[in-house]
Amino acid sequence: IGPDKVPYVFILCSILGPLTTLLLSTLFKKTGKYTNVLVAYHLGLLIFFLGTYATSIFGFGRPVAWSYFIATQINRLIYPVVLWSLLGNYFNVFDAKRLFPLLASIGEMGSILADVLIWKFFFSYRTSFFLLCCVATSVGVLLVLLPFYRQRAVKYSGITATGESEDHPKLNILKESLVLKLIMVVALFTIVGTAVIYQFNCVVKAHYGSVSEINKFFALYGVLCSLSVIAFSFAFSTWVLPVVQVVTLQGFVAAIMLLAVGGAFVFPVLAAFVFADFLRNLLKHTIYQASYEQITGGLVTNISFAIKSFTQGLVSPLITFLTGLFLLAFPNQENFRLLSFILMTISAFWVFLTLRMRMEYLRFHLDRLLSHDSETVVRSIQALGEKGNLPAVHALLNMLSESSSVIIKKYTIHSLGNIRATEVMRILFQQIYTENEVIQQTAIRSISNYDSFVAQRFLMDFLNGRYCKSLLVRESLIRVLHRVIGSGLIPVLLPFLENNDPRVVANTIESMSETKDLRVIEVLLPFLKNPNNRIRANTVMVLYKFHETRSECEKTLEGLGNDQEETSFLSFIYVVGKLKLRKYLPRLHEISKNPQGRVKVNLAYAYSSLGIDRGYHLFSEIFASSESLGSLHHFLQLQPAIRLRIIECFLSTKPNHEILNYLLTAINKSQFDFYDEVEILEEYLQADQKRQI
Repeated sequence: IGPDKVPYVFILCSILGPLTTLLLSTLFKKTGKYTNVLVAYHLGLLIFFLGTYATSIFGFGRPVAWSYFIATQINRLIYPVVLWSLLGNYFNVFDAKRLFPLLASIGEMGSILADVLIWKFFFSYRTSFFLLCCVATSVGVLLVLLPFYRQRAVKYSGITATGESEDHPKLNILKESLVLKLIMVVALFTIVGTAVIYQFNCVVKAHYGSVSEINKFFALYGVLCSLSVIAFSFAFSTWVLPVVQVVTLQGFVAAIMLLAVGGAFVFPVLAAFVFADFLRNLLKHTIYQASYEQITGGLVTNISFAIKSFTQGLVSPLITFLTGLFLLAFPNQENFRLLSFILMTISAFWVFLTLRMRMEYLRFHLDRLLSHDSETVVRSIQALGEKGNLPAVHALLNMLSESSSVIIKKYTIHSLGNIRATEVMRILFQQIYTENEVIQQTAIRSISNYDSFVAQRFLMDFLNGRYCKSLLVRESLIRVLHRVIGSGLIPVLLPFLENNDPRVVANTIESMSETKDLRVIEVLLPFLKNPNNRIRANTVMVLYKFHETRSECEKTLEGLGNDQEETSFLSFIYVVGKLKLRKYLPRLHEISKNPQGRVKVNLAYAYSSLGIDRGYHLFSEIFASSESLGSLHHFLQLQPAIRLRIIECFLSTKPNHEILNYLLTAINKSQFDFYDEVEILEEYLQADQKRQI
């Protein structure tokens, strides 16, 4: 095509990209399933590859090259939108922010594979063969998507609206100073990034003679960029993201790009332009996009969606279009020093803008803590929960003491733990003594964020104290202590194994469930013959993972299953479900012939844990009875995806309003974290009421 034609490609893509995005977003709005977006996205690629393959057979090289390059640029515009909106439908951005670098790395691994294949193999073949391989790849992706096509999207966040609610406050995005600055940041990144790509292409074309050499350079360069993104993504996720505030990250991007274009201004040589594009690519796939998603994630769904639509659907394409027109004034490398100076000026303003954003970001979310809309408050609480954000501590402590909402208390405790202020640690200690399991679990995770011997000692004392009564709380605490202390936890627990109270002994053994240290075998092996059923069951759950004790554990488990005492086979059923031991299904079938009471609840848990429909139906029967409150503890221990299948199975029985309201009341009384399940039940109840009207 030639680098001088690249601005025209930018102009064309700035028009076609938003149109494609609009089609995909309309499809999502009409169908409500994100799988449709993924299928349509890859189906479009397949049709394109088929078209270019057919064209290449007849030797139309130049049209194929143009269409392929344009499609590549459009894909680069759409790909981040598709990826990040997909994650937004499955995850809460604050809960899953460490997942984003991992997914970016997975994408780069795909890029490395493609570049290596092109570099090592495809130069030896005709273009038509390469396009045929692209067709095969698209077909393969579509086949991979098919098993997921009928699955329901599972959300793991605590509170996320699926669409605009009439109760949510409205925000004029063009009148809010913070949002305006964010839009300007997006525009500045687009200007600088587009210009750097243009400079990079022109300089590489001037340096290398043949098309083959250029393509080989791009393949090698792509591999190096991808490897760098992977390495930096994990470093960023581990060391940068947890400790640097989100607006500061945007400042880092601006400052680094200022240095990059400054280097190209001082030394207008190939290495400087390549390095500038390398930094642009690295920052876009790690810091820039992740911090942008966090900033917009701090707003309620309808406002966040409006900002993303405005920036990605209008601002970025419009700026790309205008930048493409502007770059036509710089047709060759002789003018690049002036262009680099202009980019330096823009980047300097960009740095200044991010500095102004920091205090406005804090003020914006502190003001929204006073909102009457619960989602607005929760999002702002999450946004304020960044390490070292001490100005937010006072407002969050007031929220913790004044709010009666469990969900607001939960996220406030979580954010206070992320800030890690020393004066807050004692207040978090107090929260762990509440009777609410959700609050206790959140307080445990927040306290574990402190790198403090005082915090570790407090958690160990709580584990063996009289307030740690809940199985779920103990499991959370055990996981935290093993992560913080490791095998050093075992010697601390040994004295409690000699206690005369069997409940203390059983709880202590349960506390060792996360350890993989073989030395625990000699300590616990005698307890497989203990007369107490719960002690034996807990010992099996600890030792079953070790090959050395597997046969002894199986003997003990079979003894529990064959015992006629109800407490024995209750323990047996629970262990089978907890460890997912399918080999004991025949015994479960014998017990489940006419289950009642606690046996029925345990069987529902075991079957559901093993992914067997019988468990879903048992839970449906329990939910339709007066036993629903007693079953919720077991229900909570299942994976979120399994819980949603159970709810769908329950709703397929078409329960009446009385049963639905009873179940909702039981869930609210339990104070467990069932926000997604409640949302589905309430939606069904409202829809059923409308049908009756």
